[in-house]
Amino acid sequence: MSVYILVFILLLFCSYKKMYKLNFWILLILTECRWMIGWDYEWYYNVGALYKYRLISLFPKIEDFDWSIPIDEARYLYQYYRIEFFPRLFYKITWFLGLPPEFTILCLGFLMLLFIKKSFDNEFKAEKNLFHIEYLWFYCMPLFYFNFISIMRQSVAVALILYGYKYIKNRNFFKYSILVLIAFLFHRIALIAFLFYFLYQFYISQKMHVVLIFLIFFLKKIFQFVVANISVPFLNTYAEYYTSNSQTGGEKILYLMLFIGVMLHIIIYFNKKILIRYNFIIFMTLLGIDVYIFFFSFGHLGLRLSLFFFIYFLYLVPRIKIIASLKFIIILFLGTLLYANLYFDKSRIGGSQFVPYKTIFFKTNKYKNS
Repeated sequence: MSVYILVFILLLFCSYKKMYKLNFWILLILTECRWMIGWDYEWYYNVGALYKYRLISLFPKIEDFDWSIPIDEARYLYQYYRIEFFPRLFYKITWFLGLPPEFTILCLGFLMLLFIKKSFDNEFKAEKNLFHIEYLWFYCMPLFYFNFISIMRQSVAVALILYGYKYIKNRNFFKYSILVLIAFLFHRIALIAFLFYFLYQFYISQKMHVVLIFLIFFLKKIFQFVVANISVPFLNTYAEYYTSNSQTGGEKILYLMLFIGVMLHIIIYFNKKILIRYNFIIFMTLLGIDVYIFFFSFGHLGLRLSLFFFIYFLYLVPRIKIIASLKFIIILFLGTLLYANLYFDKSRIGGSQFVPYKTIFFKTNKYKNS
């Protein structure tokens, strides 16, 4: 845990303008040097180690998958068949050039942080009065950094969509469409981001936000009934979480997001100007919370969908003056979030995903569960 606390301290020191560029490099080193850290690291690594399957097509058909191969290889190779184009391309490069199995992990980690950096640079470089702790928010909020290094394909897609905000503001639909399609080739859920371009044109009042919250709870019951009784292709994978009443996880994050939503509404109530100035960013943040609540009963679907909306929180929080004026309290709050996240992970039944921090320079074994 000490490595993560050290990174927190370094990011805090680098929040000032003269050292701001170091934030990216600190997180890049932490991300690229990790070993078996994050939920999906194991299968990303083990797919990369399947060199003998390098002749498989770059565009395989999932129905052609050969289940007769050894099960220890089949469960990883099957992931190659179901993932999107760019991760498959990274695997093909790994296999043909004989690169280390973690090559795809390194590529995805770099691209995720690169577009987070570009997003922050585009949005905040002109605002000299900001105390630049957006990297600290990204690092400490459970939905962001520690989640991103687990769902790596989607993290790149989300970072690309956040970067695309500049095209939404400039009303450049062509460039934004290209960016969404590139994000789609990392994770198919990114297609939902086409909707964002058109949402930008609407002004959403606080009353409409409140109405939307109540509407979410009402529609959620109808939606659950439909999914439980009607076969919906896209949702079939997640429907079993609801119909079997199994534990989906994420309850603590749900409470955190509800807290953020309530605090935002209180701030907006007493400062209407912020809603006028940052209407779209606030709308996206609150919509992310609504989406998480709506799909919460369907396993990871709520988390995956809400990220594309809630990521705009990183654009919003540095601009709320009342938050920026409470530097010590905010730093204490973020430090507490980080510690709580790592503490709950460390005490998780079935083993920790992040603690202790392990590096590629001291690899322990090929398979995490061997």
